[in-house]
Amino acid sequence: MKAIFVAGLLAQLTSAHYIFGHLWVNGTRSDKWQYVRDVAPNPMSADPARADDAKTYPNKDIKSPQTTCGLNAFKSAKSTQTATVLAGAEVGFEPVEVWAGGTEIYHWGPASAWLSRAPGDDVEGYEGLGDWFKVAYMGPSDNVTWSTLNKKGPYNFTIPKTTPPGKYLLRFEHLRPYSIQNVVEVYANCAHVNIVGPGGGTPSKFARFPGTYDWNDPGILIKPEWDYNLYIPGVERGGLLNYPPPGPPVWTG
Repeated sequence: MKAIFVAGLLAQLTSAHYIFGHLWVNGTRSDKWQYVRDVAPNPMSADPARADDAKTYPNKDIKSPQTTCGLNAFKSAKSTQTATVLAGAEVGFEPVEVWAGGTEIYHWGPASAWLSRAPGDDVEGYEGLGDWFKVAYMGPSDNVTWSTLNKKGPYNFTIPKTTPPGKYLLRFEHLRPYSIQNVVEVYANCAHVNIVGPGGGTPSKFARFPGTYDWNDPGILIKPEWDYNLYIPGVERGGLLNYPPPGPPVWTG
């Protein structure tokens, strides 16, 4: 049983990955890394010779500062443009195509979107280590299905209408949790956005990355029946609607 369990884990850990390098605004997809901070290739990638594929390797340490916006993302901040977004508008993130047709999330788990106001509106100089508030969540669609799994991007959501105007990092995250201690995959990328509109809202229930998630959180260390990453003998999958998303609730404005 142990051999089957470990073999399943290894097979899943080496399967397809993704990065969210395109931002959608007003129904238009940006160029790759136009508004999203580019990330560095990970030397542990299965094929480092393929530049974008090498960037898809996930962060597996939820305590690492690389979970903020991706591997060495701050190095590309100065060359990243800022998209103007009207509060109340729909935006989205789409994975970079690293092989033909590969613009989707291939793993189980929740997705979420977060905003963090850049101090002094200097978004190019902001690493993202301040406060974040959640503006969108994409979880299970029923007891056996994750809403994002094998669905091609973009993954769209709405910026709350009362979001205070200013320049922000907009972070999109997909988590791949496991039912084994200290195993998780974090896929996160950040875009530069200038939010315009009347404002009037007061964001609350903040998080920090790293700092908010813990290895024992029920949305990180999940129940075996929620662990679609592995084949676990004798465990029947189901009950996903009871999955508790880690971190604070969505701020709706």
